[in-house]
Amino acid sequence: LSEESNNHQRTMGLRVLAKTGSERMVRTMVRYLEDPEPMVRRQAADLIDNLSANTYNEEIRELGLQTLAGLLDDADETVRLAAVNGLSNFDAEEASRALMKTLGDKSFTVRRRATERMTQRIGEELEASLEVDNQYMAESAAYILSRTNHARARRRALELMEKLVGDTYALVAQRLPLTFMDQPGVNLLQATLAEQENLLMDRFFWLLGALSPSEEAATIRIALQDQSE
Repeated sequence: LSEESNNHQRTMGLRVLAKTGSERMVRTMVRYLEDPEPMVRRQAADLIDNLSANTYNEEIRELGLQTLAGLLDDADETVRLAAVNGLSNFDAEEASRALMKTLGDKSFTVRRRATERMTQRIGEELEASLEVDNQYMAESAAYILSRTNHARARRRALELMEKLVGDTYALVAQRLPLTFMDQPGVNLLQATLAEQENLLMDRFFWLLGALSPSEEAATIRIALQDQSE
């Protein structure tokens, strides 16, 4: 597992080491969280989760939990996602508190997974997050609490959805004049704006799914996407 080996070799090497099933290997895995390749860090995170989440060794369990919590700040989205998945396997309030920070993650994929994986709800902190300046955090808190029929959260979700609609229309207004131009740079800009519009609508219907049957919200979202293609 030397640094001279390529990332695929290092990843496979980690898997071989993990097959020993020894909890002591967690300390070895931690070293590879500094690897420059996200693939290697992600694999190390998965293996640390597998070896430490269900162990009876409290020292190893705590090391695994703290290590995964530290990965929530990783620059790579897939590594942060692996950390979220791993922390969800720790049935502890400390794990849920660590996941709280990911409710404001810049990646919608990470935020959405965190809202699904929090095993223990931290009511007071979530309620306080409804009014924070970080819109991502507010949306996540509104989503979680709205699913429990929390009245203030449901009102806040509607406010946030209204803002998402306004932001979407602003992007559409920027993109429409560009449709009459056919230049490589302009086409790239159009594609970028369209991608941002789609992400805003994904967030809108995600919140809608907390206020009404999620299947209905998903069906409407798919229908709208089909019409736009």
